[in-house]
Amino acid sequence: TIAQEEVFGLYDSARELGASDINVLVGRQFTIVKFRILGRLQTQFRQTREYGIRLIRTIYNGMCDICDAQWNQTQDQESRLYAEVAEQLGLDQCRVSTGPIDGGGFFLNSRLHYPLGDVPKTLVELGWLPFQEATFREISRRRSGIFVVSGATGDGKTTTLAHALWKILLDCNYQMSLIRVADPPELTIPETINKAVPRHRGNRQAEMDAWADVNDT
Repeated sequence: TIAQEEVFGLYDSARELGASDINVLVGRQFTIVKFRILGRLQTQFRQTREYGIRLIRTIYNGMCDICDAQWNQTQDQESRLYAEVAEQLGLDQCRVSTGPIDGGGFFLNSRLHYPLGDVPKTLVELGWLPFQEATFREISRRRSGIFVVSGATGDGKTTTLAHALWKILLDCNYQMSLIRVADPPELTIPETINKAVPRHRGNRQAEMDAWADVNDT
């Protein structure tokens, strides 16, 4: 459909720019579309309110492996694109979150995850400095303790850990069991056990805070 072609065009543009997220805010008068690129949200364009509602409905109702029957404008909902749709878009997978905001508007956040490739990248290839990679490797060889990787949204935490863990598995010829517990599981690493963390859906206030700079819509 024309609406689905609009969606594919939007995701294609985000992928070409290397965006980690697509943010759609439907306000009282118009829609703002932003891409998160290198950790920063960048406004791409503004459209009508009707455009945003059509976009969210098309993504959630027609292109997602949904938990609920259809997009509910009164509830926070989470899903992800069908695997075949994500593959067509050149993605490993793509998470979708939607929900209402104060004033009669709606938001959609879509997290884009790109395929890891045929072999894991080094941390230097991912943008780390050589001494940081050496420290990371030394810590990862420890047999106990907690290793915390933190940073802002879109900084590359998930990608860094995915490549690093994959390298560890390759180095031991997959002679260990790797269990990943995530909310939700993201990126596909060969021969790993991915476990989802059950949680109460809908932290609407966090989403509203993220859009505080565009409350005039």
